[in-house]
Amino acid sequence: MVVLEEDIEKLLEDDLKRHNCSSLEVLDIDGFETSKTKDANMFLTGCTALSEISMNDSVLRRVSRMTNGLAENGWANKMTGERYLSQEDLNAITGKVTLVKITMAESGWYLDAAGCLHLTGAVTNNSDDSDATQWKDFKDQIKSVVAYPGSSVTNFNYLFYGCRNLRSVDLSNLAHVSDVTLNYTFANCRNLSTVDISCIGSLWRSTASAFHYTSTLREITASKNVVRFMASELTDISRSWLDANTGD
Repeated sequence: MVVLEEDIEKLLEDDLKRHNCSSLEVLDIDGFETSKTKDANMFLTGCTALSEISMNDSVLRRVSRMTNGLAENGWANKMTGERYLSQEDLNAITGKVTLVKITMAESGWYLDAAGCLHLTGAVTNNSDDSDATQWKDFKDQIKSVVAYPGSSVTNFNYLFYGCRNLRSVDLSNLAHVSDVTLNYTFANCRNLSTVDISCIGSLWRSTASAFHYTSTLREITASKNVVRFMASELTDISRSWLDANTGD
């Protein structure tokens, strides 16, 4: 256990800054004890590259009170996707928690500093247009996508089109949907490696364009109905993929 005898502001000024705090990306202070902490107003000042921080629940509550709330400073719970808005939320946290830095947020989603797009609510995507998705201005920053329980998407067409740095997509926690189309959903995601679309129960229209120009794709997790449908249309999904996912 590391005992923090002095305030967090002094810790950062005297220690982290001396070790080039501006380049620090991940910080774990789960072992800190903050009963003697007097001031945290400068907490994380100078840590311009920090994208993730872990701490225990007592540190979280104490630091949050001193800094007028970590949520207001653009942090969210990595495990649940929640952004803290009240003391009641903070009081419900137990044990270790990991927070991620938010760089952009809209209703139903946010993008963190590490390039993960978090889907946390209802995402409206009403237009079949590659330049009309809510995160169109941040496509090049997106490296991964994760959906949380309670999240949903109204239209999958062009959803991640042209996210050229996107490597993994996990939509397993999206609200279950059926009779979906995947027109150009992942097209031109040229670094895409893994996709989980197990939230989709069935497809009803051609998906031949869904994975255009995704030659790096190595793994798709989907329901048997979806796998069979895709395998009948996509030349880049081999018979071995179909066997592995359907047992046929």
